[in-house]
Amino acid sequence: EVITGKAHQGFLIAAKRLASELHVLIVETLLENPGYDLVLTGHSLGAGVATILTLIWARMPVFQKRNIRAYTFASPCSLCSELSQAPFTKRHVTSVVVGDDVVGRLSLSNFKDLQRALTAVAPLSTISHGEKMEIYKSLKREDVEKKLFCSGRVWLLRSEEFDFRNVLINPIDVLHFI
Repeated sequence: EVITGKAHQGFLIAAKRLASELHVLIVETLLENPGYDLVLTGHSLGAGVATILTLIWARMPVFQKRNIRAYTFASPCSLCSELSQAPFTKRHVTSVVVGDDVVGRLSLSNFKDLQRALTAVAPLSTISHGEKMEIYKSLKREDVEKKLFCSGRVWLLRSEEFDFRNVLINPIDVLHFI
């Protein structure tokens, strides 16, 4: 299965470097332990790297024989919408975002949206909150195709947005704004 799309350049560079540096060690360890699966994990920036490293290794025959998975926490925006929610990615990556943590929402395009909103609304101190919200809703936003998202099966934990329930979400629908 071929999947293509955009990835965060810094996370991709780090993941490729780790894939190269650790490949022999991990393969030897798996060969010495035939019943073992391979689980990667990471937090915040490490979550972005673990996500992409898992997807790189999951495509290699030596790792396809194992159940390779990543469990990431405070997962940053690292893949485009197509890659983020591809069945291949969901099969290998589970991301956890806690409440209103900005890390799972912060990407360059979301930051541009926020900057646009602050520039439009901040000088308007004399109008009501409702009027500010109407201006905010009317602002041009970056296209989803230009945004990056946290990836795989994404769990949003204990958020007011969902009445403090843990829910499995589509980050493209829920985490596309700050």
